[in-house]
Amino acid sequence: MKHPNIPKDLVIILLITFSVIFSFFVLRVLTVGISSSYQLTPKTESYPTAQPTFDSYATPVPCSGRNCPPRTEPLTKLYDQIRNGEVKKVVARGVTLIVTLKNDIQESVYIPNNTDLKVDLLPLEGIVITDANRFEYEIIKEEEKVPPPPQPGNPISSFLMFGLLLGGIFLILRFVGRLRSNPPTNNGRKFEDKNKNQTGHQSSSDNPGASRVSIEQVTFKDVAGVDEAKIELEEVVDFLKNPEKFTSLGARMPRGVLLIGPPGTGKTLLARAVAGTARVPFFSANGSDFVEMFVGVGSSRIRKLFETARANSPCVVFIDEIDAVGRKRGSQTMGGGGDEYAQTLNALLHEMDGFDIRNGVMIIGATNRPDVLDPSLLRPGRFDRQVMVDIPDRKGRVAILKVHAKGKKLAKAVKLYDIAKRTPGFSGADLANVLNEAAILASRRNGNEILSKDIDDAIDRIVAGPEKKTRLLTESEKKLIAWHECGHAVARFFASRGYAIPDKISIVARGRALGLTWYTPDRDILLQSKSDLLVELASDYGGFVAEDILLKGDITTGPSSDLKQATRLARRMVTDFAMGDDLPTRTYDIEENNLIRSFSQETQDKIDNNIAIIINQAKDTARHAIEDNMVGFEGLVAEVIRAETLEGEALIKEFIKNFAGTEAVKNTEARLFQKSETVDDDKEETSALPT
Repeated sequence: MKHPNIPKDLVIILLITFSVIFSFFVLRVLTVGISSSYQLTPKTESYPTAQPTFDSYATPVPCSGRNCPPRTEPLTKLYDQIRNGEVKKVVARGVTLIVTLKNDIQESVYIPNNTDLKVDLLPLEGIVITDANRFEYEIIKEEEKVPPPPQPGNPISSFLMFGLLLGGIFLILRFVGRLRSNPPTNNGRKFEDKNKNQTGHQSSSDNPGASRVSIEQVTFKDVAGVDEAKIELEEVVDFLKNPEKFTSLGARMPRGVLLIGPPGTGKTLLARAVAGTARVPFFSANGSDFVEMFVGVGSSRIRKLFETARANSPCVVFIDEIDAVGRKRGSQTMGGGGDEYAQTLNALLHEMDGFDIRNGVMIIGATNRPDVLDPSLLRPGRFDRQVMVDIPDRKGRVAILKVHAKGKKLAKAVKLYDIAKRTPGFSGADLANVLNEAAILASRRNGNEILSKDIDDAIDRIVAGPEKKTRLLTESEKKLIAWHECGHAVARFFASRGYAIPDKISIVARGRALGLTWYTPDRDILLQSKSDLLVELASDYGGFVAEDILLKGDITTGPSSDLKQATRLARRMVTDFAMGDDLPTRTYDIEENNLIRSFSQETQDKIDNNIAIIINQAKDTARHAIEDNMVGFEGLVAEVIRAETLEGEALIKEFIKNFAGTEAVKNTEARLFQKSETVDDDKEETSALPT
């Protein structure tokens, strides 16, 4: 029989209510017991603040005169006063008799509630009323009898009650805090069944501690740009759907799949798509959820996670950032808490190794640091498959843009192929952000659709930062920035002999940059030769050389970032790529500010000489490109200052016009003609991709 799922918050509220009531009850019992151990003497006060017992005798406070408050006297004394003729008047008010004596002194007497004063009081004592002892008798009826005055409290018991109450509240709050931070459930912490809606059924776990989140259904149709990874994971889906198909041939389901790739490439989306396509529950956790300061906490959470997975099989368990819990044991990167870290990793290894292949539980891990993972975690039998989820190529970016363009009103002039061309190196998350930023910019200008300008501004905003239109520049500053940016463009243009055509030159400040020059390669670059890297270096030094020519050696701080980038690239060419001369063909582990090296000082001198030779060669290339074409260069600078931003066909026309007749322009014209035919073929191929 299934027990009803009670919300966790309701259980906590009921627990708090019961604890408070029980605490007050216990404190009340303790207080009454303490108070009863003291003998309290009734005070002489005015009516009705004192109520002594009927057989007690209160000692009155000494007082004289008619203005003294009535003294409290016992009932037997009143009888004696009536017999002796000392009473002048008796007023019955509720349970109190106000007695006025003939000497005008007032006294108060408390009587039983059930006594009839007029009929029973005097005859009970056998008092005979004569002229000598006659008195006035009056009964005042009240709607309510005056309650007896409260017993005076004890300061020690009040202080004890207050202290116990504060202590109880503190313990309750601490217990509730522990419940919220680490609920006592069988599924650990933050292990979410995120496929409740997309699988069409709830998890079979009766534990209300399992957090189930309603999210949008995700299948492989929603994943694009990672076709190779999808093919690898589709077999996992077949295992989850039809395990008999494989077990009949002696095959077993992979125990685990490790997704490796840079951030934003869709590793989490792929894991959700596996569960969504197979229509099984999806539990997710982060590697940091299992890392705690106290020994044993992380391993306990590991066991709870796998217990929940077995109870909900077949299912998918996704551990994101698994390098947080799966780092190499004994490494210095583990930091403090090594015992807890080692126990947590051992628990993970044990649980993954002890899986029964018939359970139907698939473990999917994700990381962008596979080099720091423990080798025992990567061996077959734990993570049987390692799937690379890399940055998408141009066709992959087009497919990703088609997925994220759903629901967005794009103008007809917006071409996804052009966006993919402008975004080399962008991940799936970056592309989604581009379209989202473009939609925000379109809504900011109250547009009805997303224009190409919105897309371009969104890309520039993501890469370089927002545009700073309010920054005021003098004419000399604008000229210097234009010379700097045109120096980059012209140096690259002539160093590549016209094959590297810039896409945009702008002297509008964005982020920390006062100007920008954009280049878009014709294809995604996977390998670069030494000549390609020399073109990059010439472009980096183009801004520096242009400022040096304009200012005649009085250069500014503007090229500082270009110099750092160029120096780093030149050093890598020598130490990492073996592109230097007179050096052994090997790599040299050397970084900036690194004083430890595995080679001699003589080798270090050769490395420095080779770096200087490469940098000087790049500077000479940039200087010849600008000085040999100074007339065209100044014409390009004037047009950039006038328009502030040149891009696309307008920029290409300016290059052809200002540098006409050069070999670089001839190569550019031939390449543009060839490029127009290639683009048509690429668009036909990308149009066939699934929408």
